[in-house]
Amino acid sequence: MGSASWRNRDLLRVGGAQAVTFLAGEVVVVSMLLQAYSAGWGAPGAAAVLVAAALPLALGTFVAGPLVDRMSSRRLSVAAASWQAGVCAAGAVALVLGAHQAWLLLVLLMLQAGQAVAGPTWSALLPSVVEREALPAAVGRVSALVMLVGMLGPALAGGVMATGGAAAALAVSAAGLTVVALLATRVRVVRAGTAAAGAPAPRMLDGLRFVRTDPVLSVLVAGFVTFVLVVELVGVVLVLLVRGDLGAGELSYGVLGSVMAVGLVAGSVLAGRLPAGHAMVRAAVVGMLGMSGALLLTGAAQQVVALGAALLVLGGFNGVANVAAQTTSALRVPLEQRGRVLAAVSGVLRTASVLGLLVGGVIGTVVEPRTVVLGAGCAGLLVAAWTAFRLWPPGVDEGSAVAPASAGQGARDRPHDAMR
Repeated sequence: MGSASWRNRDLLRVGGAQAVTFLAGEVVVVSMLLQAYSAGWGAPGAAAVLVAAALPLALGTFVAGPLVDRMSSRRLSVAAASWQAGVCAAGAVALVLGAHQAWLLLVLLMLQAGQAVAGPTWSALLPSVVEREALPAAVGRVSALVMLVGMLGPALAGGVMATGGAAAALAVSAAGLTVVALLATRVRVVRAGTAAAGAPAPRMLDGLRFVRTDPVLSVLVAGFVTFVLVVELVGVVLVLLVRGDLGAGELSYGVLGSVMAVGLVAGSVLAGRLPAGHAMVRAAVVGMLGMSGALLLTGAAQQVVALGAALLVLGGFNGVANVAAQTTSALRVPLEQRGRVLAAVSGVLRTASVLGLLVGGVIGTVVEPRTVVLGAGCAGLLVAAWTAFRLWPPGVDEGSAVAPASAGQGARDRPHDAMR
């Protein structure tokens, strides 16, 4: 294990792999949305693209969790990235050969199926490449890197689509994912199969069972599920608020999205400076409260500048909450269950995201956008207050906030022999 500095080569490789994977996914999704628009698929087509991107992550992570705890992290990460690169390359070739554009949805489904395995694999590996005290900083830096690189996705997708179409976008993503597969082979720390000898085989719902019985994670996950629903509702109607109520143009809408991303990066870095333990639990609660207040400011904004300031604050507190929740989850879970639990949490949150998109599409047709945003802020305050009441007292799991790992952890969570 090492420090959270980028001089830690394994941390740089793990963070770089996650960032490039996220960028490749952004390029594919944005290019498919643009393709759906050009093909005249309309709103149903755009919805189909978004659902195809989210559904495998919502369902597949529950299946992937036991695999992450049973197999070598190197084998899984290389296989997942290679699968994703192959899917994108095959999709590009199929389009060049004249395949129907509807095949793009199948490509996206298979790509995200690979991500359902890759995501939990990288998340479970990250705590193994740094010391425990350095984990908050590592999570913060990796989250900031992913967001910074991901911000290039829409622009890169637009540029590639303008010059080479969807086939070129898939080819670019295939190249990026090939780099990820190569990076995965270079990570020296290997999280090997961690199931104890004689223990029952990992099961699909083990992660949810652990979360339900943990006094901190059960509350945090319940709170974050609600916040994902709230944020997705706002995301659906935000374009109506910006273009309709405020009369701003497309450029302003794009700039506002970038402003929120800047806040996410800043909040992620700030949260990474906090110590591990109960401070991280409190940071998650503060992030919820801050996001709720920022949503109220967003709903009350009467000018684009004021809306931009509110979204900057929203992104900042969102970054704090994300890093705090990820760090707390990683520290509280025993090594041998880390893959299943982190995958289950991801799956629950992705499911909430899909539901939020669907509900937001319905509510946005009958309720004014400003009312939806203000209502989301009020709902967020109630959830944040409940979460604070349950988790803020210092007597709640004070100290390390780490669930005990099984005996023999060091033997199974080890550097590879090639590590010098």
